[in-house]
Formats: sequence, structure tokens, C-alpha cells
Amino acid sequence: SLASRWWNGATPHPLWDVSNDLSGWSELPELLGRAGVPADAPLVGSRYQTAAQAAFAAWPGRVATLSPSSEVEKKEWPALEDWIREEGPGRWPRLLRPVVYVSDDRYGEPPRFPNASCVPAGTIDSPRFGVARKGIHALFCSPR
Repeated sequence: SLASRWWNGATPHPLWDVSNDLSGWSELPELLGRAGVPADAPLVGSRYQTAAQAAFAAWPGRVATLSPSSEVEKKEWPALEDWIREEGPGRWPRLLRPVVYVSDDRYGEPPRFPNASCVPAGTIDSPRFGVARKGIHALFCSPR
């Protein structure tokens, strides 16, 4: 984004900057701590890249998983049977205990956990080098 802005004078859309994937994630544990999210609440990302970034950022303090996921993806991620009950490939799981849903601006769809409520825990979106960074969003989701 910085080079693009220098080249053509316009600020590009932050979602086009691949380096955004590396920016801001280190702030996630602090954001969750400030929000008072329980330390044992695992992270759930519904997109592979988002779940992977969250897992890396939260390690070793929190576990993260990808859900919903395909049968192949289930072999790569923790099952978290104490927190979520899978409803089948590609379907949103049912929450058994509270989790943190993590997303970013690339994927605007909210979590669709059945019979659950989600409240914002916070967003990480400070600019870098004067160029907007895509937002990283955390929602605290609990079963009803």
C-alpha cells in the first residue's frame, strides 16, 4: 500500500495489501485481555487465513481452530469438543461454551453459531505508515 500510494498518489484499498496479513495480529492477546475475555476461551476463525493468523498470534496462551471446516480441514485443526459441537461439514457448529470469533475486513459475514449471541470484544485497526490497515475483529460468543 505504501509503495502504491507513492507510485500513483492514491491510497489503495487496504484489502489489496497482502502485508496486512502480517500487521496487527500481535495486538490480539492484549485486546482480549482488555475486553475481559476469559483466558480459556478459544479462538474460532471461519476462514483458513484468519484462523491461522489468530492461532499464531495467540500461541501459546490460547488455542484456535477453523470452523466451519471441511473433512480434510478438520484433520489440521483442534476439534475443541468441550467448546463446540460440529453440525456437519460446512455447517456452523453449536457452541457448548463461550468462544472468541475472529475475523477481518476481507470477510464481512458475521458468525452464525446457532442459538448463540455474540458481542464485540474489540477491533484492531490502527494505520501503519499512514496507510489504513484492514480491521481485525474479535467477538465474544456464548451459547444461549
